[in-house]
Amino acid sequence: MLKGYHTMLSDVMNKIKNVEENILIKKAEAQTKAKNMIAEAEKKGQAEVAAAVLRAEEDAKKLLDEADQRAAAITAELKKSVEETQEEIKRLSASRLDDVAHMIAERIVNG
Repeated sequence: MLKGYHTMLSDVMNKIKNVEENILIKKAEAQTKAKNMIAEAEKKGQAEVAAAVLRAEEDAKKLLDEADQRAAAITAELKKSVEETQEEIKRLSASRLDDVAHMIAERIVNG
């Protein structure tokens, strides 16, 4: 009868040992899976950060290009305005020069 208990006890011990081994295997598998998930998340996060940086650089380039275009347009407008002002000054100077020349001529002639 003791042999029967001994066999049952041995079976129970073997089952416990098997369960413990399975637990260790499952734990190791879970740790590996968790590490892989973390690595994948980090990789995905790095890719998203790189994409965000790229988008930011593209946006910055667009903003700089737009600013350059606006600056060029303003410069062209200012240049045109300055040229028009120069032409007006030349025109006014030319008419005044004629007036001054007539005045000088009159003073010379009229004494």
